[in-house]
Amino acid sequence: MPRNEKGPAAVADGGAPSSSALVEREAPMQALQQAWLDAQGQGGQIVLLVGEAGIGKSALIQAFLSQLPDSAAAVTGWCDPLHTPRPLGPVRDLARGLLGPERGAPDEARHFEGMLRRLARRPRGPNRVHVLVIEDLHWVDQRSADWLHFIGRRIVSLPLLIVGSCRDGARARGHPLDAVLGGLPAARVRRIELSPLTPRGVGQLSRLAARGGRAVDADRVAAVHRLSAGNPFFVHELLQQPAWRPAAEPVALPPTVAAAVLARVAHQPRPLQGLLALVACSPGGMSLTALQRVASAAEAAQVDDALDQRLLQLLARRVQFRHELMRLAVLEHLPPTARQALHRRLLDALLAQPSDAQALDLIVHHARGADAVDVLLTHAPRAAEKAAAFGAHREAAEHLSAAMAAAAGAAPEVAAAVLERWAYEASLAHGTTDESMLEARREAMRLWRQAGREDKVGDNLAGLARMHRYRGESAQAQACIEQAAALLAAQPPSAVQGRTFALRAQFCMLQGRMDDAQDWAQRALRVAEDVGDVPTRAHVLNTLGTAQMLSGDPEGEAPVRESLALSLQHGLQEHAARAYTNLVEGLMALHDLARADAMASEGLAFDTAHDFGRWIDYLVGRQAQLRFEQERYTEALTMAEGLLAQPQDLSLMRLPALIARACASLRLGDAAAPEAMAQALAVAEQVREQQDLVMLRIAQIEAAALAACPGRAQAAVQWLAGLSPQVLSPRRRGEWDFWQRLAGVEGPAPADPLPAPFVLARAGQFEAAAEAFDAEGATYLAAWSRVAAARAIRHVHGTEQSQGLASSPAVLALLHQADADFARLQAQAARAALRRDSGWPASPPGPGARGPYAAARGHAYGLTAREQQVLQLVAAGSDNAAIAQCLKRSRRTVENHVSAVLSKLQARNRLELVLRAQHEPWILGATAPLKAP
Repeated sequence: MPRNEKGPAAVADGGAPSSSALVEREAPMQALQQAWLDAQGQGGQIVLLVGEAGIGKSALIQAFLSQLPDSAAAVTGWCDPLHTPRPLGPVRDLARGLLGPERGAPDEARHFEGMLRRLARRPRGPNRVHVLVIEDLHWVDQRSADWLHFIGRRIVSLPLLIVGSCRDGARARGHPLDAVLGGLPAARVRRIELSPLTPRGVGQLSRLAARGGRAVDADRVAAVHRLSAGNPFFVHELLQQPAWRPAAEPVALPPTVAAAVLARVAHQPRPLQGLLALVACSPGGMSLTALQRVASAAEAAQVDDALDQRLLQLLARRVQFRHELMRLAVLEHLPPTARQALHRRLLDALLAQPSDAQALDLIVHHARGADAVDVLLTHAPRAAEKAAAFGAHREAAEHLSAAMAAAAGAAPEVAAAVLERWAYEASLAHGTTDESMLEARREAMRLWRQAGREDKVGDNLAGLARMHRYRGESAQAQACIEQAAALLAAQPPSAVQGRTFALRAQFCMLQGRMDDAQDWAQRALRVAEDVGDVPTRAHVLNTLGTAQMLSGDPEGEAPVRESLALSLQHGLQEHAARAYTNLVEGLMALHDLARADAMASEGLAFDTAHDFGRWIDYLVGRQAQLRFEQERYTEALTMAEGLLAQPQDLSLMRLPALIARACASLRLGDAAAPEAMAQALAVAEQVREQQDLVMLRIAQIEAAALAACPGRAQAAVQWLAGLSPQVLSPRRRGEWDFWQRLAGVEGPAPADPLPAPFVLARAGQFEAAAEAFDAEGATYLAAWSRVAAARAIRHVHGTEQSQGLASSPAVLALLHQADADFARLQAQAARAALRRDSGWPASPPGPGARGPYAAARGHAYGLTAREQQVLQLVAAGSDNAAIAQCLKRSRRTVENHVSAVLSKLQARNRLELVLRAQHEPWILGATAPLKAP
């Protein structure tokens, strides 16, 4: 019998008295059946069955599966209660169920895209939906939770029903399941909570348990209900007590279910008790083969009796307790020394297996139970390596944590290797860096010094530098990378040396030290070539090219694109994500905004397809800055605020969105602009990466110009003047010069060269500058150039009468055109400044854009109102036929709309539209939500 077949008529988890129907589970069953129907007609669905242990979750699932047609593909995966869960345990079970017993199942599980393609290939139609069951999600490992999140975000486009069982109650903080449930599409998830049985339901179970279905004593039923609180498994165990006579007084019942289980066990022969104790030490049960190896002959002979008495069950040739509560009752009753000895028996049997057949997760589990320090020290790192190969970094960290506890008396190099690996895996697992991880790196450094391994000391210093940078601790990061590079410079060429030099080059570039960045990058490149290290080469090329582009040199694009090509070719996904982001930043520095926009869309498609949440956040923040540069201020603010509303605890990843919000708020005249600017500056000064600080300092000078308060700009001007000329691209130098002059600030001017429009403005040729700005699409700067031209005319003609600037037809024409441009851009701060300086009476903003394309002008990606409606329906899982029916349009028209949305969002298919809408909900627009029929 397959492992998932607990019997369609079982009433509670682990099996209760057989019946033809579940007791008091009609409504949950109907909900499951409805989810099955909805998955066929509306796209994928997720059902979470929630309740306490023993409430009947598995029984309900099995009853549901037994009713499905033969054409339904139903497979089950299990989460097991090991000390450290099996990486991708339930997903590997599912892969085996989908593939059969082929050897490729673990690889299929590891590569989420492969399973996605397999699920998507199943034809749609009645009774053609995959049903994937995951039992006991409260024990889920991190990587399986990642898989559920990956599939769940794409479920609207899959013919799939996922059913999960989970215990309710509080979970430990940071439990993998919490982040998953919060990230699944709410419209596709239904939660079914199973309630305890009523006294009537307990009576039904009592009658089913009584032989011949005879009447049962009402007092005993009431007592069972009271003691069990209506939990079906507890009811069943209490009913296993000796039979009673209807006329007699009720038999005294044990006060706890554990006592009821132990009372049954206590009456068994000693060999059977030994068998139960052995199985109790094995979460998930034992295969018959393993049992024959470990159990004594007398214990093995008791298997059939244990099955007959329903103390154990045999599922997929594995002997296990009928319920985890039974196992725990037996396990916790064992004396500590007996439990430790049993774990040792199981451990020795596992270690006797050939090395390539050893179950490392179980070895670590039993080594912890046996307190086998030597085994933990050798096998926990192996288990961690295997877990990390599956991408299960949380489980890898847990295995290494067990090894750390065992490493107290180990050799320095052994303990140091465990510590540094734990710090790395823990930071990946938790997506952040806390003090314990930093301290582990420092202790590893101390031990490596003790062992005379300066190269490993340098490697850990570089690891510390990365951690401090992500925490926004720039000074500490810089100190660590400088020490690391100095130590490793004296070592022979190696991959460690190359990647440390590459990191040093990156840090120098981010700090604005371009000459140093070039020097360290060249050194890293030589090492990479000497040792054949492709990742370091990709890293270095990225840094070299980015440094050039940020300085205004277009030749830098070629090495960044080479880095991207290398990264994609060799599967260096994080390097590829960084290359996409840096190409966007570099093209913005070169003011090639159209290509920057296309590259941002391509990068977002890559990051979304690979679920790079951090990189998506960072790149969306840069894209919001790009919208600002494109003078689409409302869209920039919408994108930035939408991103900042999502949880993210790393300052570095939030910074681009903070900058975009501050700058857009300033030009829109938002009352919250000063606060937004202060918050962005506080984070930027903590992170201390020059490109971000430059943008904010220039914005401060602009704010001073808008407020006609030159004194407010003085500090920003002095700060910019103190930078190396290489830090600023010609465009940024031009902006600094333009706003400094417009604000009337006395101070050092930026060095040449400047772009042509800024050269004209510096020379006082403001009308010519305005035309040049217009030619490159810089409407905002063109409008301010016209204001400056009007001021110059006033100054030349001495027209400083009470009527202010607006004193001649020429001046009036310039001001009216500037005001019209400001109005079109919604630059309300500029309009207010213009009225203040000109003496015009205050007037309300002009009417907004009207007509069918007004919504497109206000949408971050230019979607019309109809395209926004189509995107909403696509994101909800509707196909073209359903969309056509909802919108009362032809399918051909809908196909055209979908194609337009795909093009504007640079998405390759409908699935990517769904993912973009989930991560960037603001792209759905502000149109009234629709629902397909």
